[in-house]
Amino acid sequence: YLYTVGVGVEIPTITGGQGFCQKYNIKTPFILYAGRIEPGKGCQELVDYFLRHNRQCPDLSLVLIGKLLVDLPSHPKIKYLGFLPPQEKNEAMSLALVTVHPSPFESLCMAALESMAVKTPLLVQGQTRPLKEHCLQGKSGLFYTNYEEFNQSLNLLLKDSKLRRILGENGLKYVIGRYAWPRIIAKYKKLFAYLSEGKL
Repeated sequence: YLYTVGVGVEIPTITGGQGFCQKYNIKTPFILYAGRIEPGKGCQELVDYFLRHNRQCPDLSLVLIGKLLVDLPSHPKIKYLGFLPPQEKNEAMSLALVTVHPSPFESLCMAALESMAVKTPLLVQGQTRPLKEHCLQGKSGLFYTNYEEFNQSLNLLLKDSKLRRILGENGLKYVIGRYAWPRIIAKYKKLFAYLSEGKL
């Protein structure tokens, strides 16, 4: 008998967040990466792809938050913020045009769920099945497997505000339906009731 409970995600309340951009001197538009910043998470490829894309879209910035485990290039459009308090992380995600999840080795990816919880669409590594499934099942983002796909997907998301809004709303519904704490607690109650009956 297999019963998957999953993990809970908070659905935060966002109050605009423009003070966040002023505090950290961030100019919009920007895309966001949240997590360990290392080659194993696909961060080197992300930086390389962003720099190539930046040649045709010089107004776009890349913001990174999390533990820095690799040297980042000195570039006016690449900004590393370190670790942020949960509320500021949520504000950063909500203000980003898209959050990027480049890891080729990922399971659930809490950062992707947190992004969807604030209605920000995803751009993910398509070779990573769990990330791709979030996009397909949640109708919440796009995916890529090479630079050309990254470039085209990012351009589409940047130019189409209606698409971003729809993907963001879909993502929130997906998280509420599968990962919001009331849903997870209900699953635990069902499991405990099943165990108390001695069926396992």
